[in-house]
Amino acid sequence: MHQAPDGPICCSEQNGRDNNEDSLLVCPFVLPDHSPAMLCLLADGMGGHAHGEHFSRAALLRLSSLMLEQLCLKPALNATQPPPPLPTEMPTQIWQMLQLTQNHLARLMQTNHWTEGGTTLAGCLVTVYGAWAFNLGDSPIFHCRPELGSLTLCSHDHSVAGVMLAQGEISPEMARYHEGRHRLAYYLGNKPLPPHPAVQPLALQPGDILMLCSDGVSNTLQVNELQDWLCQAEDLETCARQLLQTGRAREETDNQSLILWRIPEAYRPGAPPVQVLQPALSTATPEARPAAPGHIAPAAVFEAVPDSVAAPPADGYVEAPDSPLALDDPLLELSFGRVSQSPDAAVYLLTMPVTRALWQRFCSQTAEAPPDEQNLLPVTGKTLAQISAWIDALNQQAAPGRVYRLPTETEWLQPWRDDPEAEAAIGPETAWCEAPDPQPRPVAGKAAVAGRFYDLAGNVWEWVRPADGSAEALLKGGAAHLPRADCAPQHSIPFEQAHLAMTGFRLSVVQQRGKGTC
Repeated sequence: MHQAPDGPICCSEQNGRDNNEDSLLVCPFVLPDHSPAMLCLLADGMGGHAHGEHFSRAALLRLSSLMLEQLCLKPALNATQPPPPLPTEMPTQIWQMLQLTQNHLARLMQTNHWTEGGTTLAGCLVTVYGAWAFNLGDSPIFHCRPELGSLTLCSHDHSVAGVMLAQGEISPEMARYHEGRHRLAYYLGNKPLPPHPAVQPLALQPGDILMLCSDGVSNTLQVNELQDWLCQAEDLETCARQLLQTGRAREETDNQSLILWRIPEAYRPGAPPVQVLQPALSTATPEARPAAPGHIAPAAVFEAVPDSVAAPPADGYVEAPDSPLALDDPLLELSFGRVSQSPDAAVYLLTMPVTRALWQRFCSQTAEAPPDEQNLLPVTGKTLAQISAWIDALNQQAAPGRVYRLPTETEWLQPWRDDPEAEAAIGPETAWCEAPDPQPRPVAGKAAVAGRFYDLAGNVWEWVRPADGSAEALLKGGAAHLPRADCAPQHSIPFEQAHLAMTGFRLSVVQQRGKGTC
């Protein structure tokens, strides 16, 4: 891997569009144990919306920063022992970083008063400990093994037609001509992320080829054509030129962008590092791309890139402030989203109801027997006294400056205010409601409100503290068997009507500024 004869090839063409809304990023870096890694990202700003180039660029910069922070900086911070090479459960970690990137783009929209916009994303993370492909939208990722003549699609098709095909609603032939093949059901921007992570491991070996591209490249090629191109390619730069030329010859007018990388002969999955490598950054931005059609910009794997590549923010928009919208809690091993802040403290809301698994971890403090049912179900059947005792046990182990409690009604409603279209979308396809039986469902199985908060509508009622400060708790959110009107954010019932078997809760955490990690 460190002696790659040909590094990733990056190329992008404006074609018949007024501007290029695609962005590319190739970033070799070094893990804390000195082993090399490679991050390849491609984003296609949505042409039907304004500011597509800003969305694609912001998404890649934010996601790559999160990757480097999570994989390199956090493990090295205050480390007195050799840090582990990678976080456990990498697919979950990658999906959480995509959610944080989604929140960053939402903040970008709010800062600039944009009403719509977004970008696709295709990415590959390759290390000696494993490799993963991840995507949102319809920018595909391909894995080619020339020695076997095989080509594998490693990404999900999040177009409307692709989602319908995956759910068995239409046939492959119908999907090819369906009116929804050019409309996206999921992407990074002003929409919830899909309910299931689009992250999958890659089994790579030396000589394999990874290809990430925008739909301006893939739309003009049949799979068998692309398979022939990649399997027979001796020189990836020449192959990239030919792929773009084929698109132009077939009258493709969309932006065309791709990344091609042949896995080096020195790559050995699971092998210890043989050399400490110096990281470098390679990006292709709208400002840095050459205008000449067919230009190929090869990025040598570990060569320094001129500073001029890191272009300043484009004119016409304001960079979103990097405020802490998320809080990763090491005690609970879960993520919280910010719902309010003041000069002295910030309040964060747990992104999902407390599960039986989480309750079980701390239930010994409250003399409760651990549940033996499905641990991903929300914990139910607990009185306010039991919940208060459980929260007290958490606070005995809380980090400095951090206090757990039940959320207020105002805090619980804040995600709905941040996502004003979410309430109108409440229904069986987006929330656990109108089910035939009154049974809790596994958490995070439906769409998230504000791109982060799961199960705010339906599944189980949740205890909240009234906004007027009264002592009597309210229940909000509805339940899986109730009609959508009962799951609307403004609907609530008094605690006397609580049916404990369908009542759970989530946490708020107050983090004082200047203490802990906030």
